[in-house]
Amino acid sequence: HLLAFDGNVDLANSLLRDGLKKNPKSGMIPGMLSFIHYYFMKDWKAGAEYAQMSWRKGGKYSANTKAVVALYAAGDNFKQAIDFLYEIRGSIKDPTTLDQIDMQLKYLLVEKDIDFLQTGVERYAQLNKRLPPNLDRIVFMNYINTLPMEPFGGTYVLGKDGIVTNDPPNRFTHYKQMRNH
Repeated sequence: HLLAFDGNVDLANSLLRDGLKKNPKSGMIPGMLSFIHYYFMKDWKAGAEYAQMSWRKGGKYSANTKAVVALYAAGDNFKQAIDFLYEIRGSIKDPTTLDQIDMQLKYLLVEKDIDFLQTGVERYAQLNKRLPPNLDRIVFMNYINTLPMEPFGGTYVLGKDGIVTNDPPNRFTHYKQMRNH
């Protein structure tokens, strides 16, 4: 970490990768690689993969688990974040932890759905040279198959500015903020 903070990101990355080869059971080294990849290199995918590797070596729901999910989501890879949570959910027995995972899943589903719907709106606007009047229009015109169910019990809406949101707003903005860090 110190090398990376001192501007030697490539050297830090190289030394940690070599260290991981020599210490393949270490959970700490992939955790450091994860941090360097997302914080310094803005490589969300590699950061998430190293965080997932660190989690697998530790084997429990922890800050590393949350990092895996947040990094995948920050890179707009909501499907991989959701798949990862479903994978670990089966091994969790603690009801409080299961509730935390289920809440994270709902937030991820909202982000995934909004991303999906926004793509449909943008395709409609590009081909028709105007925004659709509502989300039902992009279904009617076959830009998407169906409107997804909002996991918190609300609805998805299209704003006058062409931006899709959920109503009432229930999103985890941390995923988007990570990109701007």
